[in-house]
Amino acid sequence: MYHVVKWLSDAYTKILQQDSLTLHELRANPALDWETTARLLSVKLATVTGSTRYDVFSLNPMEPGIYQSNMEKEFREEFENMRSKHQF
Repeated sequence: MYHVVKWLSDAYTKILQQDSLTLHELRANPALDWETTARLLSVKLATVTGSTRYDVFSLNPMEPGIYQSNMEKEFREEFENMRSKHQF
């Protein structure tokens, strides 16, 4: 059984926790599409600046789980669709 949602969640969180994100890194294999890239960068910016977009405010963006929490809110619909289709 594949656990696609867990794999994606872990991979996206790992990307968000990097100090810098270059276009070269985001286009490397496996490449992310432009929409996913934009959404991840939006989550990173909102988290680092303490935006209330995700109803999570932290002065320390490195707080354990803060990126994952915001990322899961951003990608909630996609993850729920995957789970409902038994793609795990």
